[in-house]
Amino acid sequence: MLDTCKICGQDTQCEVHHVVFRSQSKCMQTIKTNLIPLCVECHRGNTGAHLNKKTDLRLKKNLQFHLEVIFIAKEYFDKEEIKEILECNENEVMAILKKLYVHVEGYRKDDLIIRLLGGRKYI
Repeated sequence: MLDTCKICGQDTQCEVHHVVFRSQSKCMQTIKTNLIPLCVECHRGNTGAHLNKKTDLRLKKNLQFHLEVIFIAKEYFDKEEIKEILECNENEVMAILKKLYVHVEGYRKDDLIIRLLGGRKYI
């Protein structure tokens, strides 16, 4: 697909990159927020997201920041709110919430973000 690479800014033929790899969090494989267009070099090249830890870490930190922004409204969210914010379907939200503890108030924002990032937060 012709798109703008999110790393180098080039308008070129891009590939879809999973910021949080499927092996790190299977529930994120189809979530739009986790998918970004990258040119071939920025995706699979020597300094690209798959072969360069610094590039990978930078993309994960950017995603974490984005998740913190889109979930800034409050501390707890219910299933429908999460589904709406992440623009996902019922099966996708159920896969995300499957391993999360639900409090009386709902799902805790920090627990949700850690789950989406594959079990960790980036500093």
